[in-house]
Amino acid sequence: MLDTHSKLDTYSHRGVLIAESTLPGETRADGVTPAHPNGMQLSNDRFLILNATLGFLGVDNSRSTTWQLRHGGYDGPVIKEGFFCQAVHDWDPLDLGVTWAKETGAMTGFGVPKGAIINGRTPPHANRFVVKWRVCPRRYFASGPEGDYVKWYTASHEPYVRCYRTGWAQFQLTDDENDLIITETCDEMRQRGYEDKPFVGQFCEDPSIININQSYAAIWPYNRDHTEWVDISHSGWIGGGGTLRTLLYRFNTKLDRYEWVRTGRPMGGNTFEASIVPWGEDWVILTRRQGVHKGVAWTRVSDPFSEPPKWTYRDDIGATSTPAAAFACPDGTIRLLTGDGFRSPHAEDPPRWRDHRNPLYLFTVDPDDEFRMTDCRTVFDIVAAGLPIPDEHARVVDMGKILPHVGGREQTVVYRVRSSSMIRWEPEVEQRLNQHVHRMTPEIMNACAIYYGTMRYKEDQPPMWTF
Repeated sequence: MLDTHSKLDTYSHRGVLIAESTLPGETRADGVTPAHPNGMQLSNDRFLILNATLGFLGVDNSRSTTWQLRHGGYDGPVIKEGFFCQAVHDWDPLDLGVTWAKETGAMTGFGVPKGAIINGRTPPHANRFVVKWRVCPRRYFASGPEGDYVKWYTASHEPYVRCYRTGWAQFQLTDDENDLIITETCDEMRQRGYEDKPFVGQFCEDPSIININQSYAAIWPYNRDHTEWVDISHSGWIGGGGTLRTLLYRFNTKLDRYEWVRTGRPMGGNTFEASIVPWGEDWVILTRRQGVHKGVAWTRVSDPFSEPPKWTYRDDIGATSTPAAAFACPDGTIRLLTGDGFRSPHAEDPPRWRDHRNPLYLFTVDPDDEFRMTDCRTVFDIVAAGLPIPDEHARVVDMGKILPHVGGREQTVVYRVRSSSMIRWEPEVEQRLNQHVHRMTPEIMNACAIYYGTMRYKEDQPPMWTF
């Protein structure tokens, strides 16, 4: 059984990591803030920060997927900034003459860094990377983004519900390590063998799947030479509902690119927004349970593609509407980032919807003790930090990620802070959105950004990559 208190010393908040994007159309002057952070190491001293920009024309008004190349660390100086996928406000993927917004976000990435040593050598697939993001249609109430409001699609919006997919890009670091070479980018990631099907046609080996969402956590090597990687996504199927499936990616040496090569069986359990992490010779899967006042569920399997999981439901977390993400940490433990509306000191009884995502908490998890969650630490609390987001707003700290460790005692944690309110608000708009929203102000908008902190271990821990 884990000694859950012996390895992690402190957690410290560091401040704002990305205050705003400098890319055209994505700045503070455009009413946009950075969101959905993640990161990956590209070489010995080059690091990529991923983020999806966020507007304030409605809840989850996600826009572009962007990147920052940094020197020396995740919080090092920015060398260059760019787009993987730029916001589109007149998207008509099915050519039906209906204006939609193309929402992108929740970025993850994988690949072997340039110069990294695996099994005593730098492999040929080093400096080959993949970034993934979700693609979702959003409906404007009027004809364009200016002065309008966006809303989630609903089941009545068929066939647009079938356009909820995962986009991806493949890229390399340039020889001077000061830029990216993007070799492929598309709105729809497809499994090998299904590349030529229609957009709303079958896109993977399971014909029942009609859409697929992006994983919100880390993607892990699946074999020792790191030519295969695994993550877990949730999908919808014909007849409604959704479930989890593992996805396998493999590097094709002849094509010099990664391919989606395998799709796991449905896992059931009324689950979504999951994580998969290695645990010895096994794999541990974490998932949120559907519904606001639900907790999380865990399972442990030796083969994530063939074994039907037996879920363990925990009440350590009383209520979370926060994306929950699990990570295998270098000290040999699994840690979880999520919120808990019942644990929050700002919640009422029962918890209000807007309290479920503040504060963001860090837990240590023990798979050998029925996934007991202990050592709860507050990562960030908007109220305690004194940010100018009023109580009546939906104060949100979420999308937390523990970034790949680079060695030493400190490991970086990133997360976004936002309000779910809007730039312009009218009572009839609130009724149509079926959300509790309030008018945004410049002061509140400026508090919305990507923040970060550090977990400090009591001893040095091994890096994910050696060079």
